[in-house]
Amino acid sequence: PTCASLPARLTARTLDVTNCPQLQQLPPGVHLTHWLEVAGSGLTGLPAGLRVALRWQGTPVDERTAFRPDDLRAADLLLVRNVTHRRVLLERMGLERFVHEVGGLVLDRDRDAGGERQLLSVPLPDDEPVHVLRVVCPSTAHGYLLRVPPHVRTCRRAAAWLAGFEHERDYQPLIET
Repeated sequence: PTCASLPARLTARTLDVTNCPQLQQLPPGVHLTHWLEVAGSGLTGLPAGLRVALRWQGTPVDERTAFRPDDLRAADLLLVRNVTHRRVLLERMGLERFVHEVGGLVLDRDRDAGGERQLLSVPLPDDEPVHVLRVVCPSTAHGYLLRVPPHVRTCRRAAAWLAGFEHERDYQPLIET
């Protein structure tokens, strides 16, 4: 079931519109007293006059994080001490833009059918580093950043992990497309 609209005079303590992408706005008369969960909704802001705590997957967030993720900057994200809040910010900002803004330490390089691959690491304060495998699709030439666990140390191991292999030696693709 999807939710595209709400009753005009809705009054509630809390409201959870998680995964309601068709819900573009709340009715102007809505009244909430505690919090509004907005993860995965189509909301782009609050009606004028509505002041309510916002949450994204249970984590308190501000309006910028909830509704204007394009305004988020990697430098701001790195200053956030709360690990859960920082992970929400990373999700909202997007891995591609985050790594583009902060760069990353190149841990390994190799080549596959798409060209050069890089395993990058971005250290985070009081948290595990973000490790990504930068690849190029051989059939579309589109670049991708794919997150991998921080214990991965080589591009080949990262590719094996992404393909579902526990051991790197078991990853032996015949062709990559």
